[in-house]
Amino acid sequence: MYGADGFARRFCGTVVREGQDDVAVPSVTAALRGTSVELELRNSGGTEVAFTLTPNDFAGKERTVWVGGGERTRLSWRTDEGRYDVTVTAGTGTRFVQRYAGTVHAG
Repeated sequence: MYGADGFARRFCGTVVREGQDDVAVPSVTAALRGTSVELELRNSGGTEVAFTLTPNDFAGKERTVWVGGGERTRLSWRTDEGRYDVTVTAGTGTRFVQRYAGTVHAG
């Protein structure tokens, strides 16, 4: 999905069947917080998962975050003059990929 000011969202991967919680079940949400983007990495499954966050442009460094089964973690993704572009993958074998890009406007 694409929009104004570089807004982009991309979602790929295989959907895990409802009730199949013996595997990692990753999800990501993004919210604007001041001049940064807050990402919530969630794992609804029963085994831990490694999320890898990769900058496509602008600010940030690649990092890997482990989230245990039934847990979640929040982190802040920096912007560069309000712009951000990050791809999140999860090491689950389901080809989980989500991309978040856009511009944060002050005020």
